[in-house]
Amino acid sequence: MRMSNEMYQRHEEMIQDERERRIVELKKQLEQSENELKSIHSKYRERLETIEKDYNVECDRLKQSHSDTTKKLIEEHELELKRLEQRLRTETEIIKQNDDDSIRGQTKQLSELLAKWENSVKRIEQLQRSVLAKQEELIQKDLGRMISSDDDLFYRFDERCEKFLGQILRQQNDLEANLKNENQKLFSEERENLQRKEKRLDEDQRELEELRMKFANEVNDWRQNETIEANRQRLDRDRLKENLLVFEERRSLLETLYNERKRMLDDQQFRLDRINEEISSRQKQIEEKESKIMEKSLRLEQENQEWLSKRNQFDEEKIQLQELGRSLMKRADVLEKLSRMGLKEKIENIEAMDEIETIRLSLKKETEQLEQEQTQIRLERNQLAVERKQLEQQFRLLMEMKRSLVCNLCGNSLNRIGNFPSILNNLESMPDPKQSFEIFLNGGYYFQQNSYQNIGTKQNEMYQTTWNQDNRRISPQLAEKINNNTDIDQLMLFWQMSAQKDAASLADETKFLNIIMNKRNDLKFKPFKQ
Repeated sequence: MRMSNEMYQRHEEMIQDERERRIVELKKQLEQSENELKSIHSKYRERLETIEKDYNVECDRLKQSHSDTTKKLIEEHELELKRLEQRLRTETEIIKQNDDDSIRGQTKQLSELLAKWENSVKRIEQLQRSVLAKQEELIQKDLGRMISSDDDLFYRFDERCEKFLGQILRQQNDLEANLKNENQKLFSEERENLQRKEKRLDEDQRELEELRMKFANEVNDWRQNETIEANRQRLDRDRLKENLLVFEERRSLLETLYNERKRMLDDQQFRLDRINEEISSRQKQIEEKESKIMEKSLRLEQENQEWLSKRNQFDEEKIQLQELGRSLMKRADVLEKLSRMGLKEKIENIEAMDEIETIRLSLKKETEQLEQEQTQIRLERNQLAVERKQLEQQFRLLMEMKRSLVCNLCGNSLNRIGNFPSILNNLESMPDPKQSFEIFLNGGYYFQQNSYQNIGTKQNEMYQTTWNQDNRRISPQLAEKINNNTDIDQLMLFWQMSAQKDAASLADETKFLNIIMNKRNDLKFKPFKQ
């Protein structure tokens, strides 16, 4: 009995020592786990805060830079469009005025402007794609930051953050260089960088998916360990119950120990529940942040749609400008043809005008000559009228002389007015103007030298003497007047004949002048061919 009591006491002491040792180990494990959880949560909270701050700052900066670049590009594009419109207006005006070479030069400049506009549109599209890719990359990186929770993950996350910041800085420098240089080679390099970044983004997404799986597995393992620990604790409680049933005599002590253990386990369970609640709340926060990120991604998608619509508008404007360029080329060809036709017609009109000018000058000269001739003829007519009056006076004087003279042959007076018209009609057929004057003196009879052959020489001499005697009976003034008037009569007859010829030539010239004046009027009122 005594040995059994001693054995029982020893066994009880061993159990008590083992229980105390186990309780101490459990306390240490709980404290260690609590400290680890606190440190993890503090690190996680600090890291989240820094990440959120950096994320917000970087998002604001990228949004600002994106908005600035987009505004700048839109303003540049609008200015470029305005310049193109102004240039097109000036080009159309210049095309209307210049010749073939200027038209070709202006169309070449227009094609160069269209090429510049296409390059600017491509540059805007590439910048949009690069900005959208960077925003997606930021979102994916932020998701990776939000999900990682382990020390190794934090370490990797730090490295990735540094790499990401370095990449962002490099990308920012690349963007600034691209915006400053506007070089096609840099655009191609940026395109290749974007392709590499897309590949890297796909790799990061795969790594992120692997990290998610790993994190989920670790959470499951942790939960399984917790369930195993809880089961083990339940087994310990069951074992304690069995020990309490075996050791009823030491129930009070065992009950106190059991109560303490239960209290400790309850505290531990409460801590575990609180940790689970914190984990669940943290998961909810993560889900909320994921929802916010999804909303941001939707907004970015909407902005992307807006940019796509703007790009479509730019493409439509580009098509319109191309159509306008083609229409300008067609109009340039039409203007070229019209200019050639106009130049040809202009040359023809100039030649016609030159011909008309020569005709006008010749007509002017002819009219001046005709006017001079008309004035000369008018003067001659006036002079002829004066001479005609003088001749009439002379004729009256001769008629008086004729009435006062008698014929030496027959003794009749020389008043034979009836023969005067025949004399006037035969004046043109007279061989010598002196004969016409002798006709007047002899009363209208024309005596040639051989008409005296039937008369004797004496009679002829008598005729001459009587003629001379009769002449002596005439006063010297009248004889001088008669001698002077003979020359005047000869001139009068000559002038009369020349006056008739001049009148005929004057009629021909007036007829020709009338024809020329009619032609001139026809040319003056005739419309030119355009």
